[in-house]
Amino acid sequence: MRFLQAMSSGSLLRHTAATLTEVLAGLVVGVSAATALGYFLARSRTFERLLAPYIVASQSVPVVAIAPLLVIWFGPHMLSKVLICALIVFFPVLVNTIVGLRSVPEELHELMRSLQSSRWQTFSYLEVPAALPVFLGGLRIGATLAVIGAVVGEFVGADRGLGFLINVGKGQYDTALVFVAVFTLVAMAMALYGLVVGLEKRLLSWQQRPEEDRLTPDPGGLAHAPLAPACTPTHRRHPVALRLRRRTGGYCRFTKSNPGAPDPGSPADGVHPQRAVRPDLRGLRARLLP
Repeated sequence: MRFLQAMSSGSLLRHTAATLTEVLAGLVVGVSAATALGYFLARSRTFERLLAPYIVASQSVPVVAIAPLLVIWFGPHMLSKVLICALIVFFPVLVNTIVGLRSVPEELHELMRSLQSSRWQTFSYLEVPAALPVFLGGLRIGATLAVIGAVVGEFVGADRGLGFLINVGKGQYDTALVFVAVFTLVAMAMALYGLVVGLEKRLLSWQQRPEEDRLTPDPGGLAHAPLAPACTPTHRRHPVALRLRRRTGGYCRFTKSNPGAPDPGSPADGVHPQRAVRPDLRGLRARLLP
């Protein structure tokens, strides 16, 4: 009944919209800053050793203790709530970004260097797809923590939002109104978490592809040859490996014929096995890296 009253009066929608705006804005600011700094620290271990103690020390201070200062400095309006959300989201996304970027196998970096790829091509074709699983795991945590940050800021000082609505219900001893605001916050956090999970399934669909991603048989009689090292099950579903298999007819190794393949000197079915395993590198680079 109290839920219907709050909905009919429009107060619940108004306060929910205010909190959701603060959460989304803080999430964007925190994730953007954490991703940029995380990439920089992942590329330079020297700067990581210099900045890591200060970053960890900043996380030892509770957000509840910082929130009053931010409200005093920036006022009880939306800016202070956005900054509180960004601070609480920053650390988990930063750590997951660094871990994800450093989890890229070194052999894939060597593969991109052998193809003379640029820094941007290595970043977009290799590092981003490899770091996405870990990064999105941090984004799951950040999406729920952002809701907590917004409510903490509204508790300290605000004139709208679900946290402000909880304070109003507490002051009026309106238990039903407090429960309405709390359950709305729970629904908001679950919706944000579900959005991140859906985004993860869409962006990481290449990890869930079944066995059609195996090497395709070739007319040269090499269908039963063992997998090349760059096509081991660990990496064969990676976007780089998939692009290589599509461009090279199913093989990722360029330097030697696969063990167990027919003798390169004797063509089979009119197709030279050595040529089937060793495509032209210059043509491959032109097709793979436009």
